[in-house]
Amino acid sequence: MQSIFKKQSELLKKYKIIEQQNKIPTIDKFDPDLHLAQYKLKDYFWRITEELGEFYLQYEKSNNSPETLEELSDVIHFLAETTIYLSTYFKDLKKSVIQQFKKFKPNNYAIDFLTFRMILKLTEIADKYLKNKPWKQTPIKLTKQQLKNFKNEFLEVWNYLFLLISNLYDIKKIEDLYFKKALKNDERINSKY
Repeated sequence: MQSIFKKQSELLKKYKIIEQQNKIPTIDKFDPDLHLAQYKLKDYFWRITEELGEFYLQYEKSNNSPETLEELSDVIHFLAETTIYLSTYFKDLKKSVIQQFKKFKPNNYAIDFLTFRMILKLTEIADKYLKNKPWKQTPIKLTKQQLKNFKNEFLEVWNYLFLLISNLYDIKKIEDLYFKKALKNDERINSKY
């Protein structure tokens, strides 16, 4: 997991330049009280949700195909990127994900259930904690307890992902799954895709 976070940090720097060239607002540090920070986090949540949808549609067509696993890899990429962003505020978040991965015990759940649970959990986090909408003028600050709950609920998303992967693939090969797509993403960046 550590190598995934390291590589995604490298990709994130490259993507930030591209997003700035495309006039997309970027922000380096997550501050739970800033409108732009919450807006960016919701964008990350949407990217994960979109990839989960693409994964599930591909899974319905061809179960464990290379295309299905590539879509699952996209979920890993965006969830890792979101974790890196949140780690600028929650300093121990990456460490918590790594510890959770080390303690992880596979279990058999339906793929549709796990996919839906991830989407629902991201929606629930946004609904409960990301209240600073672009059209609202008064910031809503989160309490320490809300921030603690936010972090714990975000870790639940990782647990659902670990369960999802373990139902389709050898969970110990999560890095192989990730790095195959990371190579493709590097090629896309270099070719100005």
